[in-house]
Amino acid sequence: MAMNDYVTGELGHLFGKDMAALVAPPPRMFLVNMATGEEMALPANPSTLPTNIKPDYTKQRGQGFTSQTLHYNGTDSPDISVEFFLFYEPLAHPVPQGGAWQLIEMERFLLSLFYPVEDAGTVWEHDTPPVLFVWPGVISAMCKAEQIGMNRVQFQRTDLKPMVAKATVKFTPIRSTRISSEEVRERGLLWQ
Repeated sequence: MAMNDYVTGELGHLFGKDMAALVAPPPRMFLVNMATGEEMALPANPSTLPTNIKPDYTKQRGQGFTSQTLHYNGTDSPDISVEFFLFYEPLAHPVPQGGAWQLIEMERFLLSLFYPVEDAGTVWEHDTPPVLFVWPGVISAMCKAEQIGMNRVQFQRTDLKPMVAKATVKFTPIRSTRISSEEVRERGLLWQ
């Protein structure tokens, strides 16, 4: 009996659980360029997922008042900042094979999210592509990529090819409907 069969079968029977589910790696975050259909799975899930939400107020000062009155205008879409590392993986082909991407290809994919697609018909359609941001079991949202910071942090000694790069990307979810406080309390905002 192979070790993998033993872990999933015999130990699973003893503990009453599917051991394969217990030892399987977690689902990885992936991004989809909705204009081109390209998909990129990240090499590893980020260690943090900071989200910032800010209501927009107009401050009005009444004559003789010592403080300002805040009038609610709306709530900005949340900002989701993702920081992850890209690793150089030498491949036989310069294109993605079986989900493995070279560091340069991953960088190019991320950077392409910040420019309009080539076949935009009119000025009004000339826009950056929407991005489907999915981290299974955590978050799933249609977004726009708003900001990116790339930092190559490790290089090969012989030919100076980048080995590791750190990317920080800020995504903003696209909303087409109004959201109330009660809905957020009941269903959450973006989380699955």
